Amino acid sequence: MSFPSAPYVNQAQARVVANELTFRLATLATPLSVTNAFDTNNLPLLTIAPSSGAAWTAGQQYAIVQFNLVPSINSDVLGLTQTVYTPMLLQLVVEGNTAGTGSPFPATSDFNSVLSFATELAIYGTLLRVGAQLQVYDSGHGVQPVVGSIIAANLKATFDDLINPLTSSR
Repeated sequence: MSFPSAPYVNQAQARVVANELTFRLATLATPLSVTNAFDTNNLPLLTIAPSSGAAWTAGQQYAIVQFNLVPSINSDVLGLTQTVYTPMLLQLVVEGNTAGTGSPFPATSDFNSVLSFATELAIYGTLLRVGAQLQVYDSGHGVQPVVGSIIAANLKATFDDLINPLTSSR
């Protein structure tokens, strides 16, 4: 459990990031839209897609960003998870470029996802400025990026908080 105001901080930050991504991604050769919603755990969830409400198809410019909290590693006197504010955690899920690839950062210009280089730079540039740890997940080639893809086996990269590095590098 996190500090009671933490979900509201995540929601506010998600709106700010959604607005910034909307402006950045609208200027691309193929403009993308950003939709702000909530997942089943009421965590903010951004969907980046060619157009709002469009059905997903393999290989298209599509990604999701979940705004989560770093789990507390402490417990209270009862042995329960300590109710404290924890740092924010952004979890980006993208579709892999080809079947069987193991890293999102090989020596290719598109970071091994189906997203274009310009799209990747706009997303990473925006998310790394938030002041949160960023985790990048690869849902696999031909697999839609969804919250269910956020599992340890799909984790490809972790970037510590660049603004407050000590709060996310435990």
